[in-house]
Parts: sequence; C-alpha cells; structure tokens
Amino acid sequence: MQRLFDSVRLPSIALALVASLAAPLPAHADEEGKAGRVTELRINTPGSDAHPSFHGSIILKLVGSSTLVEYRWGGSSCPRQTLSDPQIQVLAHAFVQRTRTKLVPMYTMEEGSGTRCLVGFTLAAG
Repeated sequence: MQRLFDSVRLPSIALALVASLAAPLPAHADEEGKAGRVTELRINTPGSDAHPSFHGSIILKLVGSSTLVEYRWGGSSCPRQTLSDPQIQVLAHAFVQRTRTKLVPMYTMEEGSGTRCLVGFTLAAG
C-alpha cells in the first residue's frame, strides 16, 4: 500500500514543481514619467544595425529643466513594448509641435538594463 501512495504522490509533487517554475513573473506596474517636450524621435528600420536592440525611441526634455530622458520600444531593449504606426505618428506630431505640446510618458523599467520602455503617453497643450 505504501508503494502505491508514493507512486501517486511523486507525480503530483513533480507537477506542482513544474507549475511553479512555469508561472509568469509578476508584472511591473506602469510608472508615470515627468512631463516633457519631445526633442528627438528615432525610428530604427529593419535594415538598421540598431533595430535588433530597439525599434525606436523618444527623448524628452523635462519641463522647467535641462534634463533629457530617453524612452524606448521594441527590440531586445524592450521586447514586450511595441508601438503601432498611428502611435508613432502621434509622437511625430508631438515632436513637430513640441513648443506647444507636452508629453507625459507611461513606462516600465526593463529588468537588468535600466531602460525606460514606453508603454503609453498623454499629450497636453501648453
């Protein structure tokens, strides 16, 4: 009887162990960055040597400061964050209208690299 109990218990313990290893890591909460003006918009096309690292970035000059902050998306820098073409067009418009438009980024920090990965944004007049 003991042998039957052990043979049933061992697979259930192994299954529990595998399930705990396969469980997703806790998601990092989105953080809200400080408002700034888009001073640079970079798009790395698939032909670029930088494309595998990141697909694009914006650099914000924080309002009331000379501090510049970079936010990236795509590639190995931010593999879970991508932007659609319409979202990139909105960023391009914010760049063109930077003297009249402030951007407040939403981002997550990429583990290990300290890269700010853009996951959303708010535009405001001013």
